[in-house]
Amino acid sequence: MGWQSAQRADPEALSAGFTLFTTTVARFRLFTVVVSVLTVVVVYLLIERTDFGLSVRAGVLDREMAELVGVNIHRRFVLMFFLGASIAGLGGVLRGTEVGMDLAMGDQFIILAFVVIVVGGIGSLFGSVVSGLLIGEAVFLTPLLLETLAIRTNIEALAIPGIGGLMPYLVMIVVLLVRPRGLFGQEGFLE
Repeated sequence: MGWQSAQRADPEALSAGFTLFTTTVARFRLFTVVVSVLTVVVVYLLIERTDFGLSVRAGVLDREMAELVGVNIHRRFVLMFFLGASIAGLGGVLRGTEVGMDLAMGDQFIILAFVVIVVGGIGSLFGSVVSGLLIGEAVFLTPLLLETLAIRTNIEALAIPGIGGLMPYLVMIVVLLVRPRGLFGQEGFLE
């Protein structure tokens, strides 16, 4: 008996859909959005509004000086790594519940996560959120727009198969040509 992809099993309370304007949205999708927004808000408040976050940011900018004033940077970085791994685990659980578990389910997201961070600007939480939204919209809207344009103009070549999967890299190329540090990257950060 080998590893196999599990069947999708939404909790009963989240399995139904509801009508939102002209479309039907699964409750589980809404639950995922709410959990994601809450996670981003909590991480933002932790990093920007607490002494712990201040000490981590100080350690990133000048590790030696932070250690000189008595901050245990190693411990803070380990805790931040644990927090990041926990958030990645939460994302894996939410995604796995939606599409089923698979040993290689994270492989498709590793490169995409890197692209999102680079486009947003390394070290910018807000940049990563904006970049993720921008890339997500590009991935899903570009094929739809090109297909609609192909139908309207009767030019079948405009409906490019697989263009959605290419969009994160095209967005990254355009952003890096215009702003080499990313959308919200800080000058001098990690240089």
